[in-house]
Amino acid sequence: MLHPPTGKFSAQNLSAFTLIEMLAVTAILLVLAAMTYPQIQKAMETGNRGKCIVNMKQVLAASGMYLADNSGRYWDGRREDGAVVPSQLNVQDFEKLSGYAGDKSIFSCPSYRKASGYAELPVSHPSAGYIMGYALAVGFPDSPFHPWWTESAKNTFSGTRQPVVADINCIMSGIYILSHTPDGGKRVTKDISFAGMVEKYPTATGHVGYSDGSIVTKKLSEMTSHVATGSEYFW
Repeated sequence: MLHPPTGKFSAQNLSAFTLIEMLAVTAILLVLAAMTYPQIQKAMETGNRGKCIVNMKQVLAASGMYLADNSGRYWDGRREDGAVVPSQLNVQDFEKLSGYAGDKSIFSCPSYRKASGYAELPVSHPSAGYIMGYALAVGFPDSPFHPWWTESAKNTFSGTRQPVVADINCIMSGIYILSHTPDGGKRVTKDISFAGMVEKYPTATGHVGYSDGSIVTKKLSEMTSHVATGSEYFW
């Protein structure tokens, strides 16, 4: 007559076999995760870029309505404290501009939020007014900080094709922030030149929305530097 193994023997072998099996499965899952994670990041970034373009189209539409109701003039462009930073706007102008859109959240690139460290954008700030997830390239008063805004254009729409809104690709306090790389937004704190950034991230891009409603995707190497108060933006 056959007898089943004793409980002690069975438990010992079952325990040892289960532990080995769990370790093997864990190792396999880690390898698979390492292989698939970059693809997941790329897929998420592709979706974010699509959302970014949709957001920009809505910002451009809101800008057009703002112009129509304000004699063809853009918003002032200053922060609450009077400084001029493309990604920050005083409360009055931001509330008015976002009112045309009906949704404040469109003033932020989903990929930029990852790089910025902000859990949510736009966000109110005492001295800034609103910190946005896009750079506004128009509406600035005559200022030595803004050589891209020419004397002839000032802050009035001249009928020519002008950049209105752009992804944030900039240097703030020596830190590079890039909105779009193949695997999402990047915050680069190493001491590196802009030329070095172009070399390190040759596929990094940014979207620029123009006054004629078009949106253009540019590589870093195709962007121009624009110096603002305490920072440098590229679009």
